[in-house]
This record gives sequence, structure tokens and C-alpha cells, in this order.
Amino acid sequence: MVPAKQTIEAVDFGLHCPKCGKGYRLYAKFNSNPNIDADLKNKGLIPFPKDNILKCECGFEIDLLGIRDQIEREARKKIVF
Repeated sequence: MVPAKQTIEAVDFGLHCPKCGKGYRLYAKFNSNPNIDADLKNKGLIPFPKDNILKCECGFEIDLLGIRDQIEREARKKIVF
């Protein structure tokens, strides 16, 4: 039996600030379901920033455009905000 094709609703990933080393957990979603936001925010994840820039507490700005491109390419879907 072939397993049913799964629909990806969101992805999560971690990264560290290259300046201070602080760790962050982020998520990107592929549909506008508000339940996804509520669930992932309750788990302590940060939504993917609309401007593709994560502003660290130390003041350093982390450019996430490359990560966004990779996520969208691998998922074959666009991130929804």
C-alpha cells in the first residue's frame, strides 16, 4: 500500500546569531490557517519575519532571504504571512 501524500502546512528550524550566539527557533507556514500560528507560538517558535530579517536581542540583523528561498524551493510552496 502506498502511503497518502502528506500536505506540508509549516516548517520549523533553528539558527544562532553569528554575533552573540543566541539561539532562535522559527517557523514558516504555507497556508493562512491561524491555528498554525497559535500552536507554534505556544511552543515558543517565532514566525518567519515578513521582511526576511531577524533582529537579534544584541542588535545584529540576520538576513533570512537565503533560508526563505531554500524553504520555498524544497517545499515547492510560497511562505504565507
